[in-house]
Amino acid sequence: MKVKHLVGAFLCVLGCYACSSPKTEVQSPDGHIKMTLTVDENGKPFYNVSVDDSLLIENSTMGFTAANGIILGEGFQVKNTTFSSEDETWTQPWGENKKNRNHYNEMAVNLTNEDHVQLTLRFRVFDDGIGFRYEYTVPTVDSLLITDELTTFRFHRDGTSWSIPASAETYELLYQQQPISEVETANTPFTFKTADGVYGSIHEAALYDFPEMTLKQIGHYTLKAELAPWPDGIKARKGNHFTTSWRTVQIAPEAVGLINSSLILNLNDPCVLETTDWIRPLKYVGVWWGMHLGVETWKMDERHGATTANAKKYIDFAAANHIEVGAVCRALISPSHTRISILMKSYVMPKRKVLKSWDIMRPEGIFLTMNVRWIMPCNGIPIMVSTS
Repeated sequence: MKVKHLVGAFLCVLGCYACSSPKTEVQSPDGHIKMTLTVDENGKPFYNVSVDDSLLIENSTMGFTAANGIILGEGFQVKNTTFSSEDETWTQPWGENKKNRNHYNEMAVNLTNEDHVQLTLRFRVFDDGIGFRYEYTVPTVDSLLITDELTTFRFHRDGTSWSIPASAETYELLYQQQPISEVETANTPFTFKTADGVYGSIHEAALYDFPEMTLKQIGHYTLKAELAPWPDGIKARKGNHFTTSWRTVQIAPEAVGLINSSLILNLNDPCVLETTDWIRPLKYVGVWWGMHLGVETWKMDERHGATTANAKKYIDFAAANHIEVGAVCRALISPSHTRISILMKSYVMPKRKVLKSWDIMRPEGIFLTMNVRWIMPCNGIPIMVSTS
């Protein structure tokens, strides 16, 4: 009899706890992707992602660390959780697809810790993947020095991946196909295929005023977010209220679904340009395609393509065929209104050479270069741009 009473009391307490605990689970509109949040006994948040009831990413850590003893990654308790949904079709002012459907379910989990740090973990789950970001408010200080991001992507099982090594200097590296468990570092997007046949890609969206994210292997099929640092090692300098970029995982049954996904576009902020009438498609010619097709190479051999002779050939071809955008490697375009001088490193000569004899008087075209310093528009007005 006592045992029955004890069991009844336990079930009652358990039931009351379940009723009082905020729900921390959200599904995609079609129900096949599910994302859950848990907080452990130390107040550290973790997330899980499942696809068709099979775990894809499990028990992955969340949060940040900061200097001066400010705790941004633990000691949290869930205050409340709010849910919302969106289903809209918006017109893209310029891009691959004119119409994009923005359809997701959102869960915003509000947490706080003993240091009065307020954190909202905002999750959006689409039919083609998930996105989450951090929204911090730290009222006890004026500014924050972010020293690390704790976000991880812990795969339930090993799989195949395609990526390039993490680099703050360039994305022009050879992609490597290797098991997820053997990847040491990676730039995003980090594309993968699980043993269950699910395709995915880890990336980020709405990257405004926040460091770029790369990935680092820490074992057990786990990739950790690494932020590009300042020279002194600090990852970010923020005010006492800041919002991060979105961490994204696009998910599809076939690889083509990743290409067709509009998840990252949907998570980016809307276009703020009042008009895009000045944007128009143009034809392009340049040395790049010879490299991509393997007809020419970047190596200093007999098939090297970034040469003075090639640059002159493409400039003449573009002018003769009314192609408005041409490109040459390592060129500097003069801001002169009607004259374009090309300073190009010639690999067949030991030093740089100015092609003065190839200065051209062709105001009808735009010649755009890699590492461009100036664009020469059709109306002859130079516009300063940065491609880095």
